[in-house]
Amino acid sequence: MFHLLLSKEMKKRVFHSPKETPWWFAVEGAYWKHPEGPDSSIVERMDHSDVHLSWNDAMA
Repeated sequence: MFHLLLSKEMKKRVFHSPKETPWWFAVEGAYWKHPEGPDSSIVERMDHSDVHLSWNDAMA
């Protein structure tokens, strides 16, 4: 997840940041329904295009 999109609470739950991309964080509990982690939602994004979906997310 891009660091500017994370809440302060979710920044505490970051478990990995790739060395080559320090602005990108792996956040525990983030997936397509909760893109910035458990405290986020897609409710305000229902008119956004789908991009970068994994096969597993697409099947869900």
